[in-house]
Amino acid sequence: MYIINRVPIVKAQIKKTEIMKSLTILITLCSIILNSYAQDEVKRTNYVITNSGDTINGTFNEKLSFKGVFNVVFIDTEGRETVYRPGELKRFSNNHITYVNKVIFTLSGSSKAFLRLEVEGYVNVYSSELVNDGGPGILAFEGQYYLEKDGGLERVKNIGFANTMKKYFSDDSEIVSKINTRSYLYSNTPAMVRAYNKKKEASDF
Repeated sequence: MYIINRVPIVKAQIKKTEIMKSLTILITLCSIILNSYAQDEVKRTNYVITNSGDTINGTFNEKLSFKGVFNVVFIDTEGRETVYRPGELKRFSNNHITYVNKVIFTLSGSSKAFLRLEVEGYVNVYSSELVNDGGPGILAFEGQYYLEKDGGLERVKNIGFANTMKKYFSDDSEIVSKINTRSYLYSNTPAMVRAYNKKKEASDF
């Protein structure tokens, strides 16, 4: 009769169990650390800058649609919820996207709006999809671009785009040429301004 020594087998099973427990603990700790880091990163990249210049970190109500003329529901790091309306903040950042408070002019007059910053440089480009430009009390859902140079904000219109932009960028013959050949259309506004800014920045050196 052969006697099987099960001691090594039992020890191996115990060792395997201990390894699995250690791996579980390690994975749990990594998950906690990564989750904590992710939350901290969200708070660092999600913030508002008040009109007094204070920066407050926190999170936004993600159920909102960030499209232009809207109110912002912001939750600070202590869980306090605040509703900010256009004009009550200088700017804010949500998921690495910056929105800036600006005064825009519509058919019903001037109004304040949070515009999305598309391009920043010698000329800034802002966009908005919700614009009160259908007359008093009428909202027109249409994408809009705004250009800002030397502090002056100008809405880019699809109709007459070529003539207006050729005057706006008259100091850049290449930009004007591409507008003439329709290489730059209304939808290419951000790309056009990036190319213009790149040249202006290079000429400063």
